[in-house]
Amino acid sequence: MNKIISLLALALPLAMQATSPIDTLTVIDNPKQVVIMEDTTGVHVKVVGNTNDPAALYEYGVGKEIEVQKDEPTKTRHPFPHFFNREDTTKWSLAIGGLYFGWGGARLHGNNPGFENAFTWKETGEFGVLYLIGVDYRAGKDQLITFGAGFETRDLGAKKGVAFMKDANDMFMAGSFPDDAVHTDSYVHITSLQLPLTFRQRIYNTISFYASGIMNVNWVWAKQKYEIGDVDYNITTHHIHHRPVTFDIMGGFSFCGFGVYVRYRPQGIFKSGWGPKMDQVTAGVMLLF
Repeated sequence: MNKIISLLALALPLAMQATSPIDTLTVIDNPKQVVIMEDTTGVHVKVVGNTNDPAALYEYGVGKEIEVQKDEPTKTRHPFPHFFNREDTTKWSLAIGGLYFGWGGARLHGNNPGFENAFTWKETGEFGVLYLIGVDYRAGKDQLITFGAGFETRDLGAKKGVAFMKDANDMFMAGSFPDDAVHTDSYVHITSLQLPLTFRQRIYNTISFYASGIMNVNWVWAKQKYEIGDVDYNITTHHIHHRPVTFDIMGGFSFCGFGVYVRYRPQGIFKSGWGPKMDQVTAGVMLLF
């Protein structure tokens, strides 16, 4: 008899709820997880995720609606790189990263009197950050487009004994150091504000292919360093008729924040008629990308 009374006592509130009007009808398609809990306060239903939003959260308690929450999917972003995440559907996000070191050299082409051997491959280096600041746009589950700003510094070195300078007509030329000069060194230094647009395609897990088109805003000068006796000479030559804006392409692969790249610079750094005609190829490693 006690069991029957207990069952009736439990069924009565449920029957009253069944006969009461339905205020809200909630339909959730293909939920990821459904949790039903019963405690002293009643029966609680918790639904996590659905077809359209894997991070959606819905909670309901018998007799009253406790809370309805819908949160945007998020991804943890540390200060530097951004990695692909299958469940991250955020369209826009902050991008910082792409610290790189590269080596290569200039290839002269055309008629360049006095410059036949002025540049060497092995004496050229570059260092930069592809994205000091930028934004990501997630074009698809496995595609990412990034635009922003970074910086770069690089040198075009001369072979031993060659000094870069300007002649009487203001032309950039490859000359010679004084006969008694020792510890000679000469190079063209280039500092650039770079504005890259990068497309990345995930191939597998954290392995990605990326390709960039880069616009560079350049500041350029030439250096001579040598010693004569106890005197050190450090000569800087400005206004060498460089191109203020150049365009490059870069491509490579990345894995867990470490990558390799090749960069091709089809434009020479000097304006036509004021210096040697050249292009440049460099290759290197990239971190935090």
